Amino acid sequence: MLDRLLIGWAVRRHARKSEEGLRDALRRNDYDQFSDRKPGNHFLHSADPRRPRWVPYGSPIEVHGRDVNGLVYLGRGSLMDRQWQSDPSFIDTDLPVDARADNREGSGIKAWDGYADLHPRSRATYLEWLGCGCDGVSVASAYALLHFHGLERRFLFDDSSEEDRFHIRLRVKHLLELHGADRKTRLVLGNFLEVASLYFPDEPPFIQDPADRRLLPIPLRVEIGRLIRDHLPVPGHLMYSWILHHPDQLVDGSLLEDPRFVSRFEQLFRERFPEGLPVDLPPQQPPVRYMAFSGDIKLEFRDEEGVVPDISGLSLPVRKVLPLVREVVDHLDAPRD
Repeated sequence: MLDRLLIGWAVRRHARKSEEGLRDALRRNDYDQFSDRKPGNHFLHSADPRRPRWVPYGSPIEVHGRDVNGLVYLGRGSLMDRQWQSDPSFIDTDLPVDARADNREGSGIKAWDGYADLHPRSRATYLEWLGCGCDGVSVASAYALLHFHGLERRFLFDDSSEEDRFHIRLRVKHLLELHGADRKTRLVLGNFLEVASLYFPDEPPFIQDPADRRLLPIPLRVEIGRLIRDHLPVPGHLMYSWILHHPDQLVDGSLLEDPRFVSRFEQLFRERFPEGLPVDLPPQQPPVRYMAFSGDIKLEFRDEEGVVPDISGLSLPVRKVLPLVREVVDHLDAPRD
């Protein structure tokens, strides 16, 4: 899909600037210039220590006596339109780090704190946790979200390589397994994984539980949005997915996933809409968007034909299909002779 789907982006903090200008500003950072170097202290020293430097997976570095096996940024800030801006994930190696790494419960860490805001003991805990591959040491979800800032940035907003994206997605999945009990963390990581799945079209898309979403899954919104924009009818299997993943949970999920329901629904849909369901797109329909965890950067999905409209606010297509859903439910509930 990504060979045809381009992801446009904009930065709210610099909304007055053109998108093209911001793209050029980010590219001038040239983060990848360090990715092919051998691991060592060259990551820790630069003519300008503010310049962010991405450390890829498998390039172990030492930060204040603690080994970190990549997937982090080192530096104080990022260059955007010739002005340095901070990023919560950047590890400033000039900041003090305590010898004690004993704040695993995240005491005193606020939701908006970046690495620079942490107490030296918390920085030590964070670096020790990173050194364990984010495993083996149980820490508060605040550390996972701090790490995620940099992973999200690299994957979606900087010039990441295929290898970067592969390892970043694995890391975020691992973070979700470890910290998914926290609802906020589960939502943030799940939203990212939905977008990240667009980069791996040969694999089933990641879809969050409907109870954790206020909107339809991003992969589904992109696929159906493109059809509607191009004046193509929505086929039965996508309408079924629209109903199945609707955030209002229109029908009991266990029933919707019953193979008998799926078979009967698709049969009735083909009878009523043999060419698929035509959907008229309202004027000025907003595009599918993804807001970065930091809130400063957002993505807008577009391809060669233009922006991909967001179907989340459309109710008419669902209302047209709900009678079929009720008919299937009545059929399944009817007593058998």
